[in-house]
This record gives sequence, structure tokens and C-alpha cells, in this order.
Amino acid sequence: MNSGRPIQVKLNWLGANDGILHADGKPCVDVEPPKEFGGQGKAWNPGELLLGALAACFMQNFLDLASARKLKIESYDSVADGTLIQSENGVIWRGLAVEIKLDVPDEDAEAVAELLEKARERCAIGNMIWPSFRIKGIINSKPAAVSMVGS
Repeated sequence: MNSGRPIQVKLNWLGANDGILHADGKPCVDVEPPKEFGGQGKAWNPGELLLGALAACFMQNFLDLASARKLKIESYDSVADGTLIQSENGVIWRGLAVEIKLDVPDEDAEAVAELLEKARERCAIGNMIWPSFRIKGIINSKPAAVSMVGS
């Protein structure tokens, strides 16, 4: 059994409510609260980082599954969104979702549609923060190119 892979991110406070994230060998990321909570709107806020992690996790799981099945993915774009709601216990997330737009050959369209749900089930970030996050796949399929040989 795999014992796991430790992951560590360091945060240094820059004053006010601003900080900078560090991970070994990676570019640093400035962070601040959203404008609604006093941020300037110039750096990533925790909600954007969370949605980015969800979108990236889903994409990596989906592409891993598609590669294992030798499916051809011609393009992949996604948008992750959700709503922050103020409750008596603080701010909570509602309605987390990832919308995925894919271009695939006709012969792979059905298999790709099946993999979207499998990737959702495998997405560790999504399962950790909101196990029932929604996915919406928009699959554009194209006929395979036909080559003609003249006589």
C-alpha cells in the first residue's frame, strides 16, 4: 500500500491580511482576502485558490483516465465556481461545480462522457471540500478525418 506523498506549503505574512505562499521549487503566490473582506483585488484569494485546486485536480484525474484508455482529447477547458454564503458559523461554500468543455473525435465521445463521472469520484480535492460537487460536460465531437487516395 502507498504510504502517501507529503505536501507542504509555507505562508509568510506580509502585513495587513496579505501573505505569500511558497512551495519548494515553485513560483511564489501572493494571497489576500477577497475585496468583500478588505482585499485589494490584486492577488489570489483563498476562494480562488480553492476553486483553482478543484479545477486542476479534476483535469488531472480526467486526463489520466483518458490517457489510460487511449482516448484522444483535442481540447479541454473548464470553469470552476461556487458561492460563498455568510452563516452564523462563518462563511461556507455552496454549489461547487466544474463545467468542462471538450473537443473529441466522434468515436471517443461516449467513452469521454463516462470518464467525467469517474474523474469526479477520483478528485481528492473535490471529495475533501464538497463530495457532491457538480460537473457539467460539454462534449463537442468531430468526425474523424478521411483521407482519399486518387487513382
